[in-house]
Amino acid sequence: MGSLFKEVGITTNGTVLARKLDRLIDAGLTHLNLSIDSLVPEKNELITRRPNTTRNVLKSLDLALEKGVQSVKLNIVAMNKFNCDEFADFTELTRDRDIDVRFIEFMPFSLNDWSN
Repeated sequence: MGSLFKEVGITTNGTVLARKLDRLIDAGLTHLNLSIDSLVPEKNELITRRPNTTRNVLKSLDLALEKGVQSVKLNIVAMNKFNCDEFADFTELTRDRDIDVRFIEFMPFSLNDWSN
């Protein structure tokens, strides 16, 4: 099955992506934005409230690359005193993988305990 579009992209947390990736690629997926806020499972799973999923996200990353998704980007929300000590680790992921790492501003809203 092909796509009517030249490029098809999704943004996902990647927790179940590995088992759906073949169907998405068959439907025309070319670009993937994968969200992960920490490479430390306990920290990532605390922020996402999804236990035992960090390994799945990283598996999805490698599988997407293996299957030839044209563009793979990691989106990391930069949070002071939470993951700023991991920026070099995220950047290191680009050494052996054709991915872009993007650090995104923490977006303030009343329910996420943000304050000046």
